[in-house]
Amino acid sequence: MRILIIGASGQAGKELYHYLSSQKDNDVTGTSRNSNPKLLQFDPFKDDWSPLGKFDVVINSVGAIYPSRKYPFEKIHGQLTALIIKNLPLMGSPRVIQISVLGAEENSDIAFLRTKAIADNLLLKHKNTFILRPSIICTHNTMLVRKISSLIKVGKAFGFVILPGGFLDHKIQPILVQDLCMIIGNICKINYPEQVIPLVGPAEISFRNLIEFAMENSGKKIKLLEINRNFIEFFVKNFLSIFFPRLLSYDQFRLLFKDNTADVKPATILLGRNPFSTKYFWKGELHAPINKK
Repeated sequence: MRILIIGASGQAGKELYHYLSSQKDNDVTGTSRNSNPKLLQFDPFKDDWSPLGKFDVVINSVGAIYPSRKYPFEKIHGQLTALIIKNLPLMGSPRVIQISVLGAEENSDIAFLRTKAIADNLLLKHKNTFILRPSIICTHNTMLVRKISSLIKVGKAFGFVILPGGFLDHKIQPILVQDLCMIIGNICKINYPEQVIPLVGPAEISFRNLIEFAMENSGKKIKLLEINRNFIEFFVKNFLSIFFPRLLSYDQFRLLFKDNTADVKPATILLGRNPFSTKYFWKGELHAPINKK
């Protein structure tokens, strides 16, 4: 099977490239805008798509956590999807698998979710396309791990951390990248009845759980102080988001107050088993002691 992965150098993309390349009878081409000895250097916004050749499946794993002037959400999500659709005839009209995000909605007031949904809806007009909407994908040193680790560093320095009220009890339902790769490998070959597929792990995890995992190995008792959400939201919107957007943007702040959960059944069907627990992933990434009993 001839497979093209666009964005094969990203956190999920590189794991997907490694997995699909290891599967028998797969001929996988991975692309990246940056130089990489294993990947084809290709900028979909500048380069001619015709030399890429013909494929049975095209997988779009490109996504932007942080927008930039050069690559705003509208470009990296919507324009790239439009380019894929435009070039499908050149590639032999392959199946398209797009990695989107759980919670994507075209009427969302959060640009990340809105532009993801707009891109998805462009593809849904075409047959033989699948939109995968995972919750948080568990990859090494993922953004959520980095932010929680930074929070714990602050807590160790001052003995406490200040959090917006209500934040700790919001839930995510993360899925291991290994399970996601296996699901995509199966969707390359089978005809699933639904085009839009939510993908989650077996258990909901609250932000309180993740912070407690991280504190287990901090060596110091850290108090969690919750204060009025509106006060912190004002600070994030009018200061952090403007001067330090990579620390925490306003959109990312609001995402923290949206539960990111769904039915595990689609993932179970596509894996042929229950998804693996992500508990040990979080403990390992956050350097918490792991009880193997």
